[in-house]
This record gives sequence, C-alpha cells and structure tokens, in this order.
Amino acid sequence: MIHPIIKNDIRFILKDVGEAISQLEGKKILITGASGMLASYLVYTLLYTNTHIFHKPAKLYLVIRRGKKPFGKNQNIHYLNIDIAKQSPKEKGFHFIVHAASKAAPKLYMEEMIDTLNSNILGLYNILKICDKNLKSLLYISSGEVYGMPKNNKPIDETYVGMIDHLNKRSCYVEGKRACETICMNYFWEKKIPVKIARLFHTFGPGLNLNDGRVFSDFIMFGLKRKDIAILGDKDIKRPLLYIGDATTMLLKLLLSNQNGLIFNVANARNVVSVRKFAQIVCNCFNQKYDKKIGVVIDNKKTLSYYKHAIKTIKPSIDKFKKIFSYEPKTSVAEAVKKTIDYYLSFKP
Repeated sequence: MIHPIIKNDIRFILKDVGEAISQLEGKKILITGASGMLASYLVYTLLYTNTHIFHKPAKLYLVIRRGKKPFGKNQNIHYLNIDIAKQSPKEKGFHFIVHAASKAAPKLYMEEMIDTLNSNILGLYNILKICDKNLKSLLYISSGEVYGMPKNNKPIDETYVGMIDHLNKRSCYVEGKRACETICMNYFWEKKIPVKIARLFHTFGPGLNLNDGRVFSDFIMFGLKRKDIAILGDKDIKRPLLYIGDATTMLLKLLLSNQNGLIFNVANARNVVSVRKFAQIVCNCFNQKYDKKIGVVIDNKKTLSYYKHAIKTIKPSIDKFKKIFSYEPKTSVAEAVKKTIDYYLSFKP
C-alpha cells in the first residue's frame, strides 16, 4: 500500500517525466540502497507504474542489506539481501541500474567511516562487474558535498572544482563520492558504460530517517514530540532544500536520458534558506496543528561534532539541467515541510 501523500507525489512525478517512463516497461531494474528515502520514492513510483500504466510490469531487484521487505511481497519485487560492498548480485542482464547505497547523514557516516567508503567505492565496482550489453543506463547518486568549501557565494555549476580537506572525518563520504565519480567517468570513456552522475543536494520528505541527525530530521522530530525546536549548530548556515518528489522527477529524467558521461546538479536553487529560517517554517507548520504552541530556541552550549566541518553556505546552479531537460523543482520549502509533517502525523494515534 502506497501512502496517499506519496501516491499524490507520484502522479506529479509521472506527469513531469512524461512518455519517457515507458522505457522501463517490462525491464529489469536494479536499485541499491533501496530502503533509503531517496531510492524508496523510485521504488514506489515503479510499483505505481506497474499497477496503473505498464501492460508488462518492470522487474525490480532491490538491494537491501538487512533482510527486510519494506515494500511487502510482490511478484515483481526481488529482494537481494546482500552487502553490495562485499558481493555483486548473482543476477545479470539488467537494463537500468541506480546505485544509491550510501549513508548520507554526517551523524551516521562518521560513526561508520570505513563502511561508508566501501558502500560507495566497492559497491560501485561490484555493480560495474555485472554491467553487460543489456544495460541501457546506470545512474550514480553522488553529492553536492564534492564541491567542498566554496570560495564565494556565487552559484556553483558542474565545472567547479572544489577544495576538500581529505583528512577530516567527513571525508569518508565526500572523498568516497569523488572517487566514484572518477570511476564512473573512466568506465564511460574506456568501456562505454552508459553512466550518468547526479550530484544531489539536501533532500528531504516522507520516508526521511528522523534519527539521522540532519537539521530537517531533528527539527521535525522535535515538533512531533511537541518540543521547542532547538538549533544546536550555526543558525546562519544556508542550505538549498530539495523535496523528495522533485528529486525523484529529476533522477528519472536523468536515468531515462541519453546524457551519458555527464554530471548534473540535482537541487532546488530557489530554496536556499538558513537553518534559523527553516526552523521557523517547521515551527509554524506544527503550530497550525497543535493547541499548545512550540517555539524555536538556540542552544549555543551544545554543538554536535558532525557540524564541525560543515560548509557555511552553498548555492548550486541547475542551469545545465534546466537547459537540457526543461525542468526545475516546483515545491517550496514550506510546502515540502507540510507534506513531510503530514506524512509523519498520519502514523500517530
């Protein structure tokens, strides 16, 4: 059963992706990190198309490390309960592959730095081992973190080469992503693997891990507990916030394109907001639902270690994506917050 909020998002996703979605009909599709928020939206979208659009369903092969079946039993779902960093899937002949396996939150990847490196780099190698003549498209999910610390406040496009401190504790994630981009491009140049790279920026929405320590997770968790929203880091840090529905549209457009060997920022350049402003938006949304009001507090005494090397401000450019795909994200921060909060409140008694 697909949640009504997600189902409504899927209708908009499919409208924006258009006829290109038909390329997936009857195809074998491999998705790693399938239980994560990002990949889950792709899976839900494909389950919906199997039921409502495709005459011949797509076969979904979902790599989920811990033996769970988050999408239930379905004759078109094949759960691959493996660690992609340690072994390749036994199946071959995939037409489309999305490699999304990686911890994306500093709190989580700084606790398991080696595992984070392995999921990205060794996981990618294990995916590349099974690429054959059937493969039409491989999408690697990278990150806007690869740009490092920007020198100024100008919008960053895909040609920008950032400066990274490869010896700080966040580098397991950032350098893992950078290494994977290099691997992808070499396999494209030498072996003609039809790979595309998506540099994803600060995405949230239904299915978000509320315990992963990122600001959107923490703030929504505070609100669900009816507590004041506490800012524990720098209140003036600015982030471009992307709703998961818009991200899914952009990823599908990229996966189903012929833009092989190219890199695209996947972001909402119009939603660059400070942590303080985002906290207030979350607070306002909860206060429309609760009789007892909550507020925003700044806790200067408690700064978490994984905020230490956080970038102050980053402004991505998506001009390249807009030019090629004639699309840009549509969901405002306030609307994205409302959808996310409504999703989680629907599970509360």
